[in-house]
Amino acid sequence: MLRFGRSPRTLGERMILNNFHAMRMIKEHLREPLSLELLLEVQSVITAGTLEPVDGVGRLRSQADDVRVVDTRDQSTLFVPPNAGSLRVLLSEICAFANESHDGTFLHPIVRAAALHFLIGYAHPFVDGNGRTARAFFYWSMLRSGYSLFEYLSISEIIRIGYSRYPQAFVDVEDDDGDLTYFVQYTLEVLEQALGRFSEHLAAEELRLQRSERFLAIAKDLNLRQRLLLEHALRHPGTAYTVKSHSNSNGITLVTARTDLDDLVRRRLMTTSKRGKEVLYHVTATLRERLAKKGM
Repeated sequence: MLRFGRSPRTLGERMILNNFHAMRMIKEHLREPLSLELLLEVQSVITAGTLEPVDGVGRLRSQADDVRVVDTRDQSTLFVPPNAGSLRVLLSEICAFANESHDGTFLHPIVRAAALHFLIGYAHPFVDGNGRTARAFFYWSMLRSGYSLFEYLSISEIIRIGYSRYPQAFVDVEDDDGDLTYFVQYTLEVLEQALGRFSEHLAAEELRLQRSERFLAIAKDLNLRQRLLLEHALRHPGTAYTVKSHSNSNGITLVTARTDLDDLVRRRLMTTSKRGKEVLYHVTATLRERLAKKGM
């Protein structure tokens, strides 16, 4: 969906697209202090098209909103957030914490980001999207502290798989007089799993890079983007590519993407077809045979 730029077809796809846009947004605001306006803007992006009713997008919850965290297993109330009337003061304090330089006092960036995640979740400032917004600002805090690797770590899926432990971490903090150790420990365990998954992903990508070198036997001057595209096409027979999908996958301009693809057509490694006005690119049926003749 993201690669081809098509519209989301399900609620799950809409959330994926919203999270993608939210990550791009927070990267654009790393040099700015956290503010109520930024919180509202990010929540608007994260919840767009996912809330019913839609009036919960881009606003703080009010006294009229019955917002609480419920255990879906027995519908018991796990948490009732602070009174809506105190939200602006509470959020002002949370923003001040997020923006402090702490000169002379060291607070590890992971602890700070985990605390910010917890505080936004605890304040529960919105009708919905509180967890997603809190996680977005966990990333904002980590990236702001120079941990650029965290842009590529996914914690939401790990939280979803073992979801019961997520609200429990909040409950444990509240039950022990606000001892944040429980939530920091939970965050570290999630990050350990995320880093493990990322390590596996890097190993797979390294293998892809190695395997892509075999295409140099066909044409020595193929660039890395072209080689990886051909490698992907062999692993996913029948896939059609577009200028936009190649551009989105590699973070390049449409002109560069078109040049890459048209060059592969010129070399008879890809062919084209039409879908309406859109040009589709397909790997040639003879590519495997050409590789086999080269002993690849």
